[in-house]
Amino acid sequence: MAGDRSLTPAAAIVLAWAGLALVNAGCIAARALPNAGLRVRALNHLFDAGQLLCLGLVCGLAVTLWLRLAPRRPWLAPLALSLVAGILALAILAPDLDNFALRLAGRERAGLVDIVLTVALAQAVPLAYLVGRRMARPRIRWIAAAVATIAAIVNTQILPVDYPGCMHSWPGPRPPSPPPRSRACSGAGGSRRRRGASPSASLRSSPSARS
Repeated sequence: MAGDRSLTPAAAIVLAWAGLALVNAGCIAARALPNAGLRVRALNHLFDAGQLLCLGLVCGLAVTLWLRLAPRRPWLAPLALSLVAGILALAILAPDLDNFALRLAGRERAGLVDIVLTVALAQAVPLAYLVGRRMARPRIRWIAAAVATIAAIVNTQILPVDYPGCMHSWPGPRPPSPPPRSRACSGAGGSRRRRGASPSASLRSSPSARS
């Protein structure tokens, strides 16, 4: 149709990451100003938006290359997403599940359980792709956008100490951290919970627990 203004897949995925950056910016702005002042708050916004927009551009480029080079097989895209998501999750998400796997299975089986949980959680990526493909219709696509926005907001409430703005998926060195009392996010200074640390000790050290 002449009036159809549908986005390309690459543009859509970049827009989705930009929307996530906007949600995180609102969640960061809603927090109390850190003791170090506006400079730390501005850096928090910069780091969070920068990593999300960078990931959006990388994903957009990957989608463009996939559409140009990959064979046209309906099952191939979900399979590739599953493999890539699993590999990235093992590098990024697995350390966050160490303590949970240790409590769940004990020291002898914690490594195996950690891997299984990580790979299983990573399958949310191809699942979201399949659901999004089904809902890519003019009358219901806004429902998918609304659900994704709500999920992003809920994520910041479930993990208030770690998200947003904690550079969780950034592969390079983390930015310099502000003084401990003024940290806007525990992850922004690279102070991720150490492997094997006591969950109760981490809970006691979090700002939400002290409040």
